Amino acid sequence: MFPFWLLIAVAAGFSSNLFNFSSRHYLRKKKDSTAFAWLLELVRTIIYLCILPFAFHFVITPYSLLIFFLLSLSETLSVYFTMKMHEHSHLSLSTIISRTRLIWVALISFLFFGEKLSTIEYAAIALLLVGLMIITSPKKITGDKGVKYAHFATFFAALDIIFLKAAAPYTSATGAAMIMGILSIILLPMFMRNRKERIKKVFQTLHFRSGIPIIANTSGSLLLAWALSLGVTSIVTGIYQGMMVFSVLGGIILLKEHKDTKKKLLGCAIALVAIILLTFK
Repeated sequence: MFPFWLLIAVAAGFSSNLFNFSSRHYLRKKKDSTAFAWLLELVRTIIYLCILPFAFHFVITPYSLLIFFLLSLSETLSVYFTMKMHEHSHLSLSTIISRTRLIWVALISFLFFGEKLSTIEYAAIALLLVGLMIITSPKKITGDKGVKYAHFATFFAALDIIFLKAAAPYTSATGAAMIMGILSIILLPMFMRNRKERIKKVFQTLHFRSGIPIIANTSGSLLLAWALSLGVTSIVTGIYQGMMVFSVLGGIILLKEHKDTKKKLLGCAIALVAIILLTFK
């Protein structure tokens, strides 16, 4: 019988795939990605605030306040570029690009925490880069708007992970998740033209289809934190990242993203091998 935490990890991976698929399905029809990002952060933060009394833990120091601020700022940029990515980029492409956050996490961890990489980890990073080169040429990286958004989203998502790790001694997982949304709620409207009309419209157009990404993202974050607290971190991470294959296939089959299908499948397969090397080393 599978351990309970393993089932939670699978559920977290499924929720992540559902979030990415439903976000792309909703935003590809030129919806307001910035207003939708704001709504996502608002609903998530309210939910986490409701849960917070059951896991209330904060250690307030000048350093922890700086980490909380950087965590919230990186999340603001991460959610902005993630929604822009889903608006402009094929899901089957952005999913593979997003796995390169493992490279950024390893690099930033080395620079800031002195965490050295093993030979296997270097090989895994090299494989990820090979997979990336297969699906995106240098011309596409600089000329394709969706690809550029995907790379920005990936970088700031990696920063989220780094700052979450730094914030762990000073607050609970729920507290960190709540902190992440604070600046997003404040800053995103400030950079929106006609923000009152756009925010009003995003509420008016809120329905079941647009609610799925919000529910999936919120539940996926909680499930991942739960799985990490109960199980083996490397295995949980491997399952969570490895389930990207369903997003790639979903993009190709259900969203009919047939362009460069063979390259996407090959890049996905190479990325999966790299993830296994990184997480099951």
